Amino acid sequence: NFISYLKQVSSYLSDGFKNRHLTWNTTSEDQIQKPVIILAANSHFYDTLQASMHTINDYLKDYTVAIYDLQFSPTQLNMIKENCVRCIIIPFPFAQIDSVAPHIRSLGNFAWKPIVIQDAVRRFSSIIYGDTSIRYKTSNFDRLLIDNLIRGFSCRELPGHYLPCFTLSGTFSWFNETFSTFDDVYIAEAGFLAVTDNFLSRLILKTWVTCALDSTCITPSYSRTQCKRVTGLTEKHRYDQSAMVTLLSFYFFPSPRQNGKSDPAPYDMYTSMQERIAEVRRFEGDKNYFTRRKKP
Repeated sequence: NFISYLKQVSSYLSDGFKNRHLTWNTTSEDQIQKPVIILAANSHFYDTLQASMHTINDYLKDYTVAIYDLQFSPTQLNMIKENCVRCIIIPFPFAQIDSVAPHIRSLGNFAWKPIVIQDAVRRFSSIIYGDTSIRYKTSNFDRLLIDNLIRGFSCRELPGHYLPCFTLSGTFSWFNETFSTFDDVYIAEAGFLAVTDNFLSRLILKTWVTCALDSTCITPSYSRTQCKRVTGLTEKHRYDQSAMVTLLSFYFFPSPRQNGKSDPAPYDMYTSMQERIAEVRRFEGDKNYFTRRKKP
């Protein structure tokens, strides 16, 4: 049945953290679809986009790049097109979504991100998404992509940072749960994701987008954050991250925690690759990369 299938997927992925998966050696390169590199930004993040593109050009020269336009200025759009002939520019459909989810225009709640990810997977089948703060360190994603053929969706956990401590209770209520259900679940980054189109990733993305389109899920009002590791109530919330990890915990079975620690969750990239494949550099931009570079 479906639950048994999910348990088998989680068991296989968790085992990969301790043992080499046979598929790593038996899967040929032509069986691994090269992912499209996905970014999304507006005019405010134009400089950090340039900095991210710098490392993409350093490490991922032969990869297709798609950039979702969350409202660049005309000048910025022209500069992107002039400096990146391989980049596909995709306008975000704000006008079509406004009538059902006007909160999408408030970019700070990141409700746009699940929509971008789902659209990109439908278009390209295999993607690696990075916020503009992501700086790539390698192009060797093979083990990650092989495991994603089974897993469909992978991100990076943040050990020591627990989901309920960064999630408004209204989000848990939307999923018909309470904060205590997730006491031992680590939150994960939503700024660096690898997604491959399969049965499981479609379920994950459908759930994530459904939450993103409903403000009572992605950005609940009149709600507080409560967790057993912090005294009292706070208002900490991570929007896309909070929703993403909540739903991932339904589709995957993390290993049990012993002495306050556990192996990486099945959706954690660390189960596939222990190397640093990218790092986060928030607010670190490059004002002149495109202007001084001009068409590669």
